[in-house]
Order: sequence, then C-alpha cells, then structure tokens
Amino acid sequence: MTPDRLAEVLEALADGPPWDTAWLRSLLPELAVRGRLVAQEEGDLELALESVQAAKNDLIANGQIPKPRALGKTLDNVSAKIPGHWLAAPLSLALEFDLTDGDWVESKDQDPNGGVRLTQLADVGVGRFRDRSDRHLTTQKAEELRCTMLEPNDVLIARLPDPLGRACLFPGDTKPCVTVVDVAIARSRSNAIVPQFLVMAMNSPMMREIVETFATGTTRKRISTGNLRKTCIPLPPLAEQHRIVAKVDELMGHVAVVEERHLAATSARVRFRDAALHALAEAEDHEAVEAAWSRIEDHFDDLFTEPEDIQPLRQTILQLAVRGRLVAQEAGDEAVRPIQDLCKSISTSGHKVKTSQIEKSGPVPVVDQGQGLIAGYTSRRDLAITVDAPMLVFGDHTRAIKFIDFDFVAGADGTKILRPVGVDARYLYVSIQAADLESRGYGRHFKILKATEIRVPPLAEQHRVVAKVDELMALCDTLEVSLTRAKTTREQFASSISHALTGPTAASA
Repeated sequence: MTPDRLAEVLEALADGPPWDTAWLRSLLPELAVRGRLVAQEEGDLELALESVQAAKNDLIANGQIPKPRALGKTLDNVSAKIPGHWLAAPLSLALEFDLTDGDWVESKDQDPNGGVRLTQLADVGVGRFRDRSDRHLTTQKAEELRCTMLEPNDVLIARLPDPLGRACLFPGDTKPCVTVVDVAIARSRSNAIVPQFLVMAMNSPMMREIVETFATGTTRKRISTGNLRKTCIPLPPLAEQHRIVAKVDELMGHVAVVEERHLAATSARVRFRDAALHALAEAEDHEAVEAAWSRIEDHFDDLFTEPEDIQPLRQTILQLAVRGRLVAQEAGDEAVRPIQDLCKSISTSGHKVKTSQIEKSGPVPVVDQGQGLIAGYTSRRDLAITVDAPMLVFGDHTRAIKFIDFDFVAGADGTKILRPVGVDARYLYVSIQAADLESRGYGRHFKILKATEIRVPPLAEQHRVVAKVDELMALCDTLEVSLTRAKTTREQFASSISHALTGPTAASA
C-alpha cells in the first residue's frame, strides 16, 4: 500500500464497523519523520543550519540568550531511517534559541492571585496543549526568579512520563505564562525546523523509542535537557517540512471523520444493546424472556461487537436467573431467605501456610488469595468466599468469580468455607454472583453477605436454573472468543498497514 492510498483506506474505515483508530494517530507522525508522506525535494540543509547558528550568535551577542554549553557526543539513531537528502541534526543545532528547561518554581513562590500563569507537566499532551493547570505567581516573583516567558508556537517537551518526551505547541494565553522545570522549551523561528514538524517528530514512535533509550531513573524515568539537546532529529528541507505538516493535517482530518462516525455508530449501538437487554431484564415471565431473547439472537452481530459487550449480557442472565424468569416456574414452596439461613460456616479464620509447605501436587489443593493462605477442608459442594472481595471458589469456570473443582480445598487466609443447607450449592453460587455486594459495602464485612436475601424456589427448579445459566454462559463464552478473535484480526490488519507504509520497501508518494 502506498501513502497515496491511505486517504482511500481512511474513507473505507469510516464506513466500516467501529474500531480503535489510535494506531492511525501514531502511524501518521511515523510516516512524517520517515519521509513517506509527500514527494521529496532537495534543499540546502547545511545552509539552513548555518543560518540557525548565525541567528543564535546574534542573540548571544545581544544578550538575549546565554552562550549554550558544548554538546559533546551527539546521539544519532536516526540517520539510517530517513531519506538520504535529509539530515540527522542534534536538536540544539536546529534551534536558534537552543533548548532550555522550564523554571524551578516552588509552592512558596506561587500566588493564586498572581498575574503569571504557571503551566505544568499535565498541560503537555501528545500533540495538543491540554490546558489543565491553575497555578500562578506574581509578575514580580517571575522576574525575581528570572523565568522564561513562553511564546505562542513554543514547543513544550515533557521530560517525565507518560509518555516520556511527548510534545505539543504552546498556543498562547490571555496571561503571561511560564512553565515548570520538568518541561523543556524548544523555540524555533523556522530557519531550519518548523515547530509543527518538531512536534510530530517528538511524538513519533521512532523518536519516542530514541528518547526512552537515553532516559535515566529507576522508579520514574526521565530524560535530561542535556540529552535532549544532543539527540538527533530528522531534518528535511524547510519547504518539505511545510508540505509534510499540511499532509498530516489533511490525513488527521480524515481520521477525525472516521472517529466521529464510529463514535456515533457506537453510541447508537450501545443504546440499541442496552434497550434490548433492558427489555430482556424486565420481561414479566418465562415466555416473555424467550421472546426478548429471540429478538436479541436475531441481532447478535449488531448488538455485540467488542469482547467487553458480553459482560452486561452475563449480568442480565444472572438477574433473570435469581428473579425466576429464566426457566418455567413450577408449583411448590418458594421463599426469600437470607444467605445465613441457607448455609453454615465450617471455617472461620484458618491459619497461615508457608509457601515452602505448598506442593505442586498433593491431596489438599490450595486456593491462593494474594499472599495469605489457610488450611481448611471442604467437600466438592462447599463454597469458599473471600472476606475482602466477593469471590467464590467452586466448580470449573474461570470468570470474575472463580471456580475450581476439588474433593478437598485449602482456602486462602481471610476466606470462609460455606456449606449450603437446603439449597443447591450451584444455585447459591449463581445467586451470590447476581447480588450487587460491592455497592453495598462488601469488603471485610462478611455480615453483608450473610444478610443478603435470595429467592429460593423448589429444588427441581433450582437445578433447571443452573442448567440454563450454564447453557447461556457457554454461549457468552463462544461470543466473547469470537469477538476477541475479530479484534485481534483488526489489530493485525492495522499492523500490516503500518508495516507496509513504514517498512524498508514502502513506496514514497
């Protein structure tokens, strides 16, 4: 695929099913800094750099900027990845005003009523100024600290994550502005580099990888301004930079159209899905549930397009199960009873088991909850529920509430072993799954679970409910696997486009 066809691909995506376009917003800057977006032309880059140096010398002579420190060994990981007529130039040499840190402004220096705004790290987004900060200092304090006043089109480069090295243009403000020390300021007057092109370059995957290479720190990575100054950036001729910027703006416009259409389609689909699930959940009897379910089956492909769409369906199924709507009801005794009346606790606290005591195989399997373990024996029909989270251990499923199927189980520390009395263990499990325990403050408060009331139909109906839940959950599993595979296919397609356009054999426009 050539770059000329990229706009056609974007048009096709806009009319297709919704999917993540973040890779496109990453791909376009990468194409820009590899010279893959516009026709290339020769230009005297050496002369442009000489012009930058001459302008810099004038600024130094006039006392407008200090004499920059020597660069030392430059960091060039760029030359092999850019067109032959481009240069890999240290960032410092491409800027008339060099690269400088923001200012060290402490809390004691700030004044909420001050006339100078202090922009911060949070304001620096990937390609956009996020305008989040609300810190100020007085003009007098800014002068006292010899702060650097920001100008429109200054490039702000974040020296801390996340991501490290992200850049944006400063758009200007109604107040004078300065920035903090963790933000580097790159000011260019276009003798060698267009500010918009520099922003693209710094946000490209290629440059981000280079910045990460020269980062330091263990708990929180950072890059020094010194390393940024000597990091080489791709430098096309000035006229080509302007055309690259214009091309990226054009293609980003197409991406915005794709995102807008997909957002509208997704919003409509979610409303459609939620309405269908609401109709299912509010069905008055088993027959109404069957009719509502049939309507959902007829529109599976429209209602469920992402793996995460399946979780609301699972919850609706559980709610129908415990409300007696999932299977036909039969005459017999039915009651609503608290869980504490339907089971007895056969393990209340347990004791710690050292890791060295745990074997890979043995007669007593261990249920691990975090770092704590307890020794406790349960029969196959018992339930183990943790005290600090509504998690059950039972059966053989692996969903949000976990199952295992063992003759004997050693539960985790903080786990209670419950033995159902007068109720099917798996029906009790389904009922606990359906209970909204967390919203009721569950967590180190086992009494909330004990007091939770559940519907208890005749035992035969309990068995049918469990069987129906298993059947529908299996369908959910199949749908989730299918949607996950489709998502993977889309991601692979995006990767193949990226490789075709950025690989060594990609054609230039």
